[in-house]
Amino acid sequence: MSESIHWHDVRLRAVELFDGQVPPEAVERVIVEVWQRQPAFVEEKIAGAVSDFEAGRIHTPWLALKARIEKDAGPVIDASVAAPTSEKVKAVERARAYAKRVGYHFPSEAELVDELFGDRGMLRFWATDEPLEEEFRELYRTVRPVGLRLDEEAEARGRAWAASRDARLAEKTGAAAMEANPFS
Repeated sequence: MSESIHWHDVRLRAVELFDGQVPPEAVERVIVEVWQRQPAFVEEKIAGAVSDFEAGRIHTPWLALKARIEKDAGPVIDASVAAPTSEKVKAVERARAYAKRVGYHFPSEAELVDELFGDRGMLRFWATDEPLEEEFRELYRTVRPVGLRLDEEAEARGRAWAASRDARLAEKTGAAAMEANPFS
């Protein structure tokens, strides 16, 4: 039975070998995009960067690693071209459930897309996947009417409560005025 490898584990091992240096987010995003398609290739490049780092030939191993990957792998292919990995599939499923559960609260498509694909979004590693982004835009257009209806209902409840409060206040004010001046 083969054990699956996760980027998190590879990253932790590399951080340890790079004396605790962590990759900048943009650099890591590029490395992860290639690693998802070619994990052995990226791990080979990590081993080379570790050797050069230990020998003192490089001082910023993550930037050197990214440069080597881009040089030898060619331009990073759009993630939508590659077959989805289990990590991507799981992330998309989580994001889809999240968007269905709370997506209708976002006032615009752009805000939901930013929440999911932005710098801290659960789909940030696939931010260049336009078909995936369009899927979530369509999902937003499906769930947003629920949010609009809930907003309208909340506003109607608020207006009804305010009218009821005003009526009670007028009733109390009128009764208080009558008690203060019984001859009016």
